Amino acid sequence: MEQKVGPFEDKDKSELEERRAWVYGANASASDFASVEAKLDLLAAMLDSGVIKPSHEWQLKSLGVVFGDILAQSMDLIWVMVDDEYGRSPALMVPQTTILLFPVTALLKRLEDGETVDIHELYGGFYERVTVLKEQGAKPQ
Repeated sequence: MEQKVGPFEDKDKSELEERRAWVYGANASASDFASVEAKLDLLAAMLDSGVIKPSHEWQLKSLGVVFGDILAQSMDLIWVMVDDEYGRSPALMVPQTTILLFPVTALLKRLEDGETVDIHELYGGFYERVTVLKEQGAKPQ
């Protein structure tokens, strides 16, 4: 199946908002965690708490959505939906390129595999890689 990249539908937007709300908690919002560092620290605290287990897929994906928000905020990326042979997934795209990142899947797979994730380190790796790709002049869409 060919990969199809497109905008979010209303149901996609609603799902991501629900996941963000879970991460930020009932008495907080994204505005309470406006900076990249505040969001990274929140995710680090949630991961370090040990409350979220590798089998908690919905919660892990929710952390991945906020991780994606961090990447989008710091690197001017846009959220898109990707349909391919694996299903329908949210992804980040570098505008006017074919560069796609799958932060939800990246975090989910590591945690499901039992890896200890240093969210600051993971963020740094994504940031470095995207910066290099941008400098190399990614293929225009």
